[in-house]
Amino acid sequence: MDRRVLVKSLFGIAGAGALAVMLPPQAEALVGLRPNDPAPDSNVLPDLEELKAGPEGSEASEEGVQLAQYYYRRRRRRRRRHRRYRWRNYCRRYWNGWRYRSRCRRRRVGFWIWL
Repeated sequence: MDRRVLVKSLFGIAGAGALAVMLPPQAEALVGLRPNDPAPDSNVLPDLEELKAGPEGSEASEEGVQLAQYYYRRRRRRRRRHRRYRWRNYCRRYWNGWRYRSRCRRRRVGFWIWL
């Protein structure tokens, strides 16, 4: 780990701890702590008993009517193999009577990639 990153993170943790100690108890909203005695109607989430009862006077309670249910469908992109080609040098040496010579040709080479 880089020393600068380590030092910066240690200073950040120490600064956050010092800030939490120095703040007065009235500043709990800045820290993100819940108050000790919340008001009865200050919940973020709705009451589950009210949800189970359903809306009163609605037409959805009739027989044969079903409420639409929405769900998140995760889209998956299928990866497939594709064949691609590149040109490579293909060199061979040969004996021409008194010494070795080399002859290079370009050859098309195929390989697979995932897209």
